[in-house]
Amino acid sequence: MRHGERVRPRGVEPGDRQAFMRFDQHVSDMRNVDLVHPPRSAAGYRA
Repeated sequence: MRHGERVRPRGVEPGDRQAFMRFDQHVSDMRNVDLVHPPRSAAGYRA
């Protein structure tokens, strides 16, 4: 990943869990990259 004017990498933050939950809902996309997570609760994502 590049760092520049438009891209600024950062660490994972607690507010990111909603995005991770949405990513995991797209099972067919996740299978295309060989990454499928078992179902988790909201508490599991917070952890």
